[in-house]
Amino acid sequence: MLSGTVVCVLAAVSLVTSAVLAKGPWWQRKLAVLSAIGAAGVPWLAPAEASLLRGALAVWTTWSLGRVIDLAAESHDRSFGARLWHVFGLVDTRQATWAPPTIDAKALGKTISYAVLATVGLMLTVDIAPGTDGNWYWFLRWFGGALFFYSLADAVEGGVRTLYRAAGVMVPRQHVLPIVSRSVQEFWGKRWNRAVGGWLRTHCFLPFARRGQVRTGFVAAFCGSAVFHAYFTLVAVGWAMAVTMTVFFLIQGVLVLCELRMGVARWQPVLAHAWTVVAVLGCSPLFIEPFLRILE
Repeated sequence: MLSGTVVCVLAAVSLVTSAVLAKGPWWQRKLAVLSAIGAAGVPWLAPAEASLLRGALAVWTTWSLGRVIDLAAESHDRSFGARLWHVFGLVDTRQATWAPPTIDAKALGKTISYAVLATVGLMLTVDIAPGTDGNWYWFLRWFGGALFFYSLADAVEGGVRTLYRAAGVMVPRQHVLPIVSRSVQEFWGKRWNRAVGGWLRTHCFLPFARRGQVRTGFVAAFCGSAVFHAYFTLVAVGWAMAVTMTVFFLIQGVLVLCELRMGVARWQPVLAHAWTVVAVLGCSPLFIEPFLRILE
């Protein structure tokens, strides 16, 4: 096993190589994707006991692999700087626009408020839950974990937009109040992590939807999401939790297909929202527990 520093450098070198290659003829773009796949394999070289390091590296490198696939699929060439930014950027840089640098007070406020909520969730999980027994332990662990990860995602999103805006770059919101969603489809497709959702829509959903195979497109998108999450979970904490994560996203895909048949979009807002909360939060332990194992 290699040290964390060496592993990070290897991953970065592979991804920079991908950015260099991601232009020109098809064979060169294929090499770019292969180099990015190599980067996604680098986390396996980190110490096995360093679950957080391995998981974080796997998230980073597989995310960047998706961005290299973006570049390889384009019909035109971008400058090296634009390609490098896209590979390492935390958002879809193709949606970024330039503007005078300033402080985005709303994004900064969002970061602070959700960071506080994330701290509360972490305290419930780490400090309070272990002092309880039986069902209360699991309830507090999973409820606190859900609050932590939901809030952390929004805090990070707000922080990224704050930093970009301070540098003179405007990027779209990536989390748009997921908690108000009125369907599972709306939650994952329009409000939660829109950067990943957009990638899955482009590369997994639309190829089928354009042929009239909408349901197959939904299945492909959720399978793609399951593979991504299962992979970094597998690298970090092994097969059992990777399977658990996979089951979560497959269930979510099935629920979306059920929504299409039940016509949830036509339900009263209160009922549709209640359905969404139960459908997502009720399955959330399958999502939360693997993440908590990675942090432990």
